[in-house]
Amino acid sequence: LRLALKTPEDAGRPKPRREQLLSLSRGEGEPECAVCVSVVVAPGKPIVAAVSAKRYEKAAGVAFDPATLSLGIDGFAEAAALLPGGAGEAMGDAKAAAKALGCAPEDVTMAFFSPPPGLFGAARFRLEDAKLGAVGGVLLVADAAAPIQILPHRGRTVYADSETAYMTVFVGKGVAGGAGEVKARLIAPLSADPKADPKADGKVGEPRRLRVPIVLPKGKEDSFASTAFFLRAGELAPGDYEVWIESGGQQSGKLPIRIVSFERQSPFLVHSISCCTGGQ
Repeated sequence: LRLALKTPEDAGRPKPRREQLLSLSRGEGEPECAVCVSVVVAPGKPIVAAVSAKRYEKAAGVAFDPATLSLGIDGFAEAAALLPGGAGEAMGDAKAAAKALGCAPEDVTMAFFSPPPGLFGAARFRLEDAKLGAVGGVLLVADAAAPIQILPHRGRTVYADSETAYMTVFVGKGVAGGAGEVKARLIAPLSADPKADPKADGKVGEPRRLRVPIVLPKGKEDSFASTAFFLRAGELAPGDYEVWIESGGQQSGKLPIRIVSFERQSPFLVHSISCCTGGQ
C-alpha cells in the first residue's frame, strides 16, 4: 500500500521500483541474461517482460522469441496469455526497460502477458524461458497512483451471488472525505443470455451505482485513514466487473471481481462454503 499511499516519513526514501531485474541462464557458469519484469501493474494492463536482444542471443545461442516465454501465477491453473506481437507496444516503456537493463532502447525486445481475470493484489509468479530456464518473483496488481484503495478481505475477488463481500478502504493524504458512491462496471457477463437474469440491467462498459452506503474519512497528515463497506454480490448478475469508489471528485483504484451463480449444476454435487466468523 505504500506504493499508493505515502506518509510524510516516506519523503527522502527511494521510490518503490515498478520493475524488477531477474537473471536467466542455461546453468551455473553459463552466460546470464537479465530480464526486466513489470512488478507493479494496474488492473487490466499487461505484465511486461523485456530483455536485451543482443544479450539474450549471447546467453541462449538463438535470437529472442517471445513465444518461448511463459508466465505462471500462483493460484491460477492457466498461465498468463501471451499477447500477439505489437498488441501491447503502446503500454510498454522501452526507455524505462532500457535504463533498467543498461542497454540502448533499440536493443530492447518486450513480451506482453494478459493477467488472469480476477488477479488483484500481491501474487507470486514464475517466468520460464524454453532456452534459459525459470525464475520467480512477486508482483502487485493495483492502481498504485490512486489516493483511495479498496482491499478485499483475504484478497478474494470471486464471490457467489449468495455472499456478502467485506471490503476495506484505505484513504491517503489529500482526500477530503465525505459521502461516497460505490460503482461497478460490467466487463463480461458469464451467462450466455444476460437478459435472462433480472439483475442484468446494466450494459457492458456502463458504470452502475450500487446500493452501498459509504462515508470516507478525511485523509490524515501523518498516517492512513480507513473504513469498510459490505457488497451484496447478489445485487449483480454473474459476470466479471470492475468496482470502485467516487467521492468529492476523487476516485479509488478499480478492483476486479467476479460474481458466479450459487445454483447447483449437478444433483450429485453439493456446494458448501466454510467461513471465518472471528469467534473463539
